[in-house]
Amino acid sequence: MNQETALEYLLEKIRQANDGNHVDFALPGYAAKNLLAYHGIREDLLLCLDATEELLATTHNKTITASLWYTVIALHGKCFTDASAAGLPKLEKDCFDSTQTDLLATHERLMDLRHRFLAHRGITDNEFGVAYLTMNLQTYARQAQIKSVKRNMPDRAELLNYRALLVHLIAKVEQKFEKTARKAWRHMLDTYTPQELAHLKLAGPVTDSAQLSEGAD
Repeated sequence: MNQETALEYLLEKIRQANDGNHVDFALPGYAAKNLLAYHGIREDLLLCLDATEELLATTHNKTITASLWYTVIALHGKCFTDASAAGLPKLEKDCFDSTQTDLLATHERLMDLRHRFLAHRGITDNEFGVAYLTMNLQTYARQAQIKSVKRNMPDRAELLNYRALLVHLIAKVEQKFEKTARKAWRHMLDTYTPQELAHLKLAGPVTDSAQLSEGAD
């Protein structure tokens, strides 16, 4: 699906979702980027939470267990990093106050796993191996062999800590989203006249400039 098709699809979803009691306005890209960024962070954290709840509730095979666990590590780390040049908002350590040292320590453990276990090779307690040489005494064929262990999932107590961290971060992102939404509304009302806002309408009942003027007060 290209961007044009995706836009048409989303605009139709907006029109279908309108209940007739609201007016929906387009938000210019420059004003929307921070809202979209926080929405993306919230969606990633919600998926992390779903994966954690699944690990707590059900025993899975090794592949599914590892996939769920790696989802938690990777998406949590994604919320605190930004590889683009757009300068999009990301979560910072200011999500934790001075009384939340346990949550901060849990966050830092996950970031360490992201950096040294999942995203990059590194020395970590979660992956350990022994390399050794072997020779067949009849054929003298020589080989190198590896025996390794990988910790695919934390224990239940750790998972409960990760769940508490994710619940905390989701609440923080909700606060940031709401604050950014208020700024977006203030920007639109300060920047555009009611007549200009009318041209940005995406869905909703017919409105006139007088109604939009009242909404701007």
